[in-house]
Amino acid sequence: RYDSLIEFQKCVGIRRDELARLTTDDFVTDESGIPCIFVRKGKGGKRQLQALLPSDVETVKQYFQNRQPGERLFSPEIMKNHLDLHILRKSHARQCYQYYASLGDADRQILRQRLILRYKVYAKNPSKVEKWISQLDRDGGRYRLRGKSADYARQHDLPLEYDRLALMCVSVFHLSHWRFDVTVNNYMNV
Repeated sequence: RYDSLIEFQKCVGIRRDELARLTTDDFVTDESGIPCIFVRKGKGGKRQLQALLPSDVETVKQYFQNRQPGERLFSPEIMKNHLDLHILRKSHARQCYQYYASLGDADRQILRQRLILRYKVYAKNPSKVEKWISQLDRDGGRYRLRGKSADYARQHDLPLEYDRLALMCVSVFHLSHWRFDVTVNNYMNV
């Protein structure tokens, strides 16, 4: 009964309320031409774009085809369930991290440009883009856990450091948090 919802969530990784509000009008491309899901009212009432990994585009696209404009993707009946959709969001975030961390230098430069463009389009103060993007290069491009986060990682045999660029791509393009710490502590290091 919930197979299509689970399949979709594995590819998109958005919040339950955001899934419930999706319509056939919400398959879009972003400022870089990347296929995305448009979340009209995300957490805090914010509009956001959730990028799709190249491997997920065709799967997700089929949910939007051959349907009426404005039609909800998932009925209220389907959304009334006890599925842990947030665990699929976490799993999706980890999958996205692995994808970005595995890319070569040329693709990583493209990612930096995509992040800059996204910042300029969505940030409250786009003039601070250089300061924001410079944090990707700190500590040799590695985000190192400290304090309780590092203790937790050691106890659970989790990584003590992450690739800053890959982490920020997940945070911005897939979670809409725009922060390393939230992404690590709530999606990677759990």
